[in-house]
Amino acid sequence: MGARLAAPQDNDDAEFNLRVYVRYAKRMLGHRWTIILMAILGVVAAAAAHFVQPKTYESSTTVLIQGQAIPEEFIKSTVKTSSEQYITTLSKQVMSRSRLEKIILDMDLYPQQRQSSTMDDVVLHMQKDIEINAGDGSFKITYQGGDPKTVQAVCRRLADIYIQENSDERVRKASDTAEFLQKRMVDSKAKLDMKEDEIKSFREGNLDVIPAQGGTSVMQQALANAYTEKESLMESIRQLRTNKSTLAGSLMTEEISSDPAADARNKLADLRSKLRSAESKYTPQHPDVVRLKGEVSRAEMAVRSSPKPTVTRRPNTQAAAELRAVKNDLADAEKRLKKVEVTITDLEKDRKREPGVTVQLVDLERERRRLETEYEDLRSKFSEAERSELLESKNKGEQFKILDAANLPTRAAGAGLIKLTAAGLFIGLLLGLALAFLRVLLDPRIYEVDDLRKYIDAEVLVEIPHFGRKHLPRPTTKALPPPSENAAA
Repeated sequence: MGARLAAPQDNDDAEFNLRVYVRYAKRMLGHRWTIILMAILGVVAAAAAHFVQPKTYESSTTVLIQGQAIPEEFIKSTVKTSSEQYITTLSKQVMSRSRLEKIILDMDLYPQQRQSSTMDDVVLHMQKDIEINAGDGSFKITYQGGDPKTVQAVCRRLADIYIQENSDERVRKASDTAEFLQKRMVDSKAKLDMKEDEIKSFREGNLDVIPAQGGTSVMQQALANAYTEKESLMESIRQLRTNKSTLAGSLMTEEISSDPAADARNKLADLRSKLRSAESKYTPQHPDVVRLKGEVSRAEMAVRSSPKPTVTRRPNTQAAAELRAVKNDLADAEKRLKKVEVTITDLEKDRKREPGVTVQLVDLERERRRLETEYEDLRSKFSEAERSELLESKNKGEQFKILDAANLPTRAAGAGLIKLTAAGLFIGLLLGLALAFLRVLLDPRIYEVDDLRKYIDAEVLVEIPHFGRKHLPRPTTKALPPPSENAAA
C-alpha cells in the first residue's frame, strides 16, 4: 500500500526532472551562436594545426631471421638464443648512445636540435623515433623524420647495422664458447695428469702392499668388472626401453573385411542391367521382361537376407614379434642388472675388510676414470665449438636478410586533414555546449516560476504564460469614412 501511495510522488519527481532538463536545453539553445562559434573555432584550429605543424614521414624495413645454411646434423651451432630475447639484446646494442651518435653525425641528423640541446637529448629523441617490432621469424624497423629521403636512408642504415651486428655477435659468442671450453679442457687435462701422477706415486710408495705394478687383486678386478657390467647393462636397458616405446607407438593394425553378399549384389546388378535392356526392346507383358522382373525381385530378397559385411582387425605380427623380443631382452637385462647390483653390494662389503691401501687405490682409479670421462666430453664439445666458430666466421650460421627494403615515404604520417578537422569540430562542439551550459548556470535573470522560488518563499497564485511573436494576432487597420458621410450621420 505504501508503494501505491509513493507512486504519484515518484511520477511528480520524474516530471519535475524532465521539465528542468527541457528548460536547461531550451536556454542552452538560446546561446546557439556560442556553440556554433566554438565549433567553427575548433575546425579552424584543427585545420591550422594540420598546416602549421611540421610534417613527419615514416619508413620501415622488414628483416628476416634466416636459419643456418648447413644442416645441424652435420654442424651444431653453439649460439642458441630465442628470437625475441636475441632481438631485444641486439636492439640495446644498436640503440646505444655511441652507435646513434655516429649515425647522427655521419648523416647530419637533427641539425637544429644539436645547436640548442646536448647530444644526449638528441640521441634520446632519435631513440623515440625508432621502433622495433619483433615477429615470428622476422622483425620490423621503423624510423620517422622530417625528410622522406633521409628517413629512408636512416632506416636502411639501421637495417645494415643490425645485419652486421648480428654477424659479429654470433662470431663473438662462438669464439667465446670455444675459448671457454678450451680452458676447461686444459684444466681437466691438468687434473687428470695430476691424478695419474698421484696414482703412480701411491703405487711406488706401497709396493709391499700391492701385489704387482699396475696389478689388482681378484676382488678388485671383479668389482671393477661388475661396475663396468652395470654401466653396460644400464645403457642397454635405456636403449631397450627406447626401442620398446618406439615399437609400441608404431604398432599398426590391418583390416580384413569379408562381404558374403558381394556375389548376390553382383548378380542383382547384372539382372537389373538385363531387365533395362529387355524393357527397352519389349513390352512389360513380354515373357522375358516378366521373367527378369521375377529374378530381380528374388535377387533383391537374397541381398537383403544376406549377412552384413564383417571386419576383422589383427595386429601387425612383425611389429608384435619385435616388441615381444624387446620385452624379453629388457626383462633379461633387468634381471642381470639386479644380480650385478647384488654382486656389487657383496663385493663392497668384502672391500671394507681389505687393507686401507687397497681401498684407497680403488678410489683413486675410480676418480681417474671420472676425470678421463670428463676430459673426453670436454674435448668433444671443444671440437664442436671449433666447427661452430668456423661456421659463424664463414657467415653460414643463422643470419639476417632484408625481406622488404626501406621504402621512400610519399605521404606524411599521422592523422589527415579530414580526421583532424572532424576531431576539432567534435571538441569545439563539446566546448561550446559546456560554455553555453555555464552561461545558463551563471545567468541571474528570472524566466520561470522555478527560478522565482529560489529567491522568495511564497506560493505563486497566478502565472501569465509566455506568448512569443508567433502567438500574437496580426494588427488589422480599417479605412476611415469620408468627413461628409460622418457629418451626415
